Amino acid sequence: MTEFSQLAQLGTLDEGLMQCLQMYGFEKPKKLQQHAIPAISQSLGRKLGDLSWSPSSGKSCVVVQGPERSGKTSAMVLSLLAAVDTSVRNTQAILLTSSGKRDFDKYLGVLTLMQPLTYASFLDDEEELDLESQQVKEAQNAHILIGHPKKINRLLSGAPKLRLDFVRVLVVDDAEELIYDAQELAPKGPSLLSKMGSGNMPERPLSPVQSPSRGKVGDGQLNRKPLVDDVIQIRHVLECRQFSHNYSDTIRIRSGQSQRPKLRHIILTQPLVDEASKKVLRLLRNSLMQKKNLVNNALNVVPPTKLIKSMKHFYLSAPRGEWVKILAGLVQTLMFPRALVYSDESAAQAKDFLDEMNERNLSVSANLPFDFDASSPKKSTSESRRQAIQDFVGNKSQFLLTNSEPSQVQMVLPKVSCVFHMDVPTESPSAYGIRLLPLDEKTAKDSVSVLFVEPQHKKMVSDIEKLFDVRFQEMPFDFLPETKQQSPKRANR
Repeated sequence: MTEFSQLAQLGTLDEGLMQCLQMYGFEKPKKLQQHAIPAISQSLGRKLGDLSWSPSSGKSCVVVQGPERSGKTSAMVLSLLAAVDTSVRNTQAILLTSSGKRDFDKYLGVLTLMQPLTYASFLDDEEELDLESQQVKEAQNAHILIGHPKKINRLLSGAPKLRLDFVRVLVVDDAEELIYDAQELAPKGPSLLSKMGSGNMPERPLSPVQSPSRGKVGDGQLNRKPLVDDVIQIRHVLECRQFSHNYSDTIRIRSGQSQRPKLRHIILTQPLVDEASKKVLRLLRNSLMQKKNLVNNALNVVPPTKLIKSMKHFYLSAPRGEWVKILAGLVQTLMFPRALVYSDESAAQAKDFLDEMNERNLSVSANLPFDFDASSPKKSTSESRRQAIQDFVGNKSQFLLTNSEPSQVQMVLPKVSCVFHMDVPTESPSAYGIRLLPLDEKTAKDSVSVLFVEPQHKKMVSDIEKLFDVRFQEMPFDFLPETKQQSPKRANR
């Protein structure tokens, strides 16, 4: 979008908005605005007040990263103003910000001078929210709600007269504040993220707005739940309270006669350069989509030391191309039970593993971030991944081929007593221990972990031994009948 006049093509642009833009010197969109406004507008779709609105295109979650004064907030406000239906006197968008800045107030105050659009602000998290106040009553007819996550959570949960039927977008501004807040509240010691090779999160690079509810590290006031919890609770309330005042729509949706309008999520944040912060940002996005706090889970999980020391550990040193053949031989000869097979390889390598496991008649489900068709890997859907896990848990497959992402390693699978590792990332040997989290600690003494390594990476075995204070036994595989033959298809490759 190279001209602000193009907003008319993206939504229902009010003529008064263009006059305000000209009045306050908005001449040309900044570089970030040129890309962000179309992306946000596509996600928002048509008028937000349209109850039948259920866009099939546009992302369910849009992440906009940019430094201060790059136009993130104004891009969000302009996109909203082009989409809000002012004829509907109900809340259509909720904007969350935890930094204490009043940028949304500033832009909405300026750009709505000639528009019949109303908004209500609940930014001060130091004062207790009075649900009987005039401010709360006015919020019942506001098109947009702005506030600190804690206050908005209190407002949505405690004000039953606030109608949420028309809320179509939840915006999380200053997401970096949530990320560093979660890190500050995480227990000391190694976390799941640091053990997966991302390293510890850096010190907070910003100067946060301190308040009694936020506190400072080490001041004894951090005995509170993290802000991410409030954001996820807001997400829950929105889903539970939708159509609470519109019974005909509720009946149609519950009976399957019509589809529930989709809630869109917009995340605004400053650029995140360290890998740990990037991973937490992805967890925050997934938390909103899945309506559960994956951020705290990842930060608070530590490697299962007791379980690791109780179970038996073996390793196999062989070329990568022989790993599945050896696996098939072990299963045939030693009658291995149901097992997890971990691989953090590229899509192409994972496809080779999966293809050969199928060729060798190993019953396997694939819970990977990509699906495979006849020619090349493609992005997986959450439904296909969920189905793979259900097939494995329901004994429809003997093996689950998966990767060591947080949502996977935090599942507890009591009936699984074996884990195969198709290598461990050389830069992150501690991922070995994280992959054992799904095992039931009560049956650890009967559990087995088998590590496959290439001969040139055999030093990985000693690194893991030192890291977790365990001892590996070398598993001979020359006696396995399966290793003496190739599958017909691979022999011809």
